[in-house]
Amino acid sequence: MSKLYQQALLAHHKAPIGFNVELANIELGKAKSAEGFNPVCGDEITIYALFTDDKVEQLAFSGESCAICRASASIMCELISDVSVKEAAAVSAQVLALLAEHSTSFPVDSITDDSKTTANENTAPFSAIALPSGLAHNQETLAPLNSVLAFPVRKQCAALSWQTMRKLLPKSLL
Repeated sequence: MSKLYQQALLAHHKAPIGFNVELANIELGKAKSAEGFNPVCGDEITIYALFTDDKVEQLAFSGESCAICRASASIMCELISDVSVKEAAAVSAQVLALLAEHSTSFPVDSITDDSKTTANENTAPFSAIALPSGLAHNQETLAPLNSVLAFPVRKQCAALSWQTMRKLLPKSLL
């Protein structure tokens, strides 16, 4: 399973959703932006969000970052674009809570050694996040982040885009 998650992370890194090329599609004059920096890895990221009423119409990002940070931002852009602000706040809070945990919900062996893999899609923490009903069909979108859980320092890389996006949400929802 870890190879599957790692391959999915690499796919998001190589062809990230919402990265630079898509910035032309977002109305930057109407978009809010926030910057984030991870001094441990050197990641620098800017998140752009286009809001309409109480909805996150579109997310995009730019910056220099490691593969995990870029892949996590891509996953976030895929999942959070075209959702309510309340849903964006709820999902991002759950993602950050999982990344902040010091231990995984299943044996580390299951994500680091393919010969000992015992976890399945139902026991992997990111596959178990309770997504709002409008996003439930995207349940597996977050699953690639499971491969980061065994590496505490790398959790910071995965969390940066989510933390930065939350700077753009109304304080009343945080």
